[in-house]
Amino acid sequence: MNSNRHALAISIVHREAARTLSRADFDLCMRIAKRCFEYLPDEYLANIRETNMAAHVLPAQLTPPLREVLGLMLWQTTPIAHALRAAGHTIDRKAEVEQAHALHWLLGFALQDGENWQKTAAVALRKLTESIRPGETS
Repeated sequence: MNSNRHALAISIVHREAARTLSRADFDLCMRIAKRCFEYLPDEYLANIRETNMAAHVLPAQLTPPLREVLGLMLWQTTPIAHALRAAGHTIDRKAEVEQAHALHWLLGFALQDGENWQKTAAVALRKLTESIRPGETS
């Protein structure tokens, strides 16, 4: 892969993932992006460089469910991160990383389920925690 394609892959992964990925997840995203760019003709690179993929996922206006999720405090997200870690998610033991991971996980529910995001997230979290054997810790 030439340096232009490598730089573009890094730029996209950083821009889209922000600081929410574990090192292993970041490496996986980079491998996927690099592989995709191997097959892409050069004339498409300029358009990709200008594209903000998050704009295709997030609504233009901040919705009440998104405001609720993004406004969650550290003390609210830490138990969620601990449960996700106990269920097998790879999350560094730093407060800001735990918060980012929990917010990232919850954003999917806010985007998909709107006003029902809390109920859907609670059900998903319960299913995850039910899979944890007694005595396991985060």
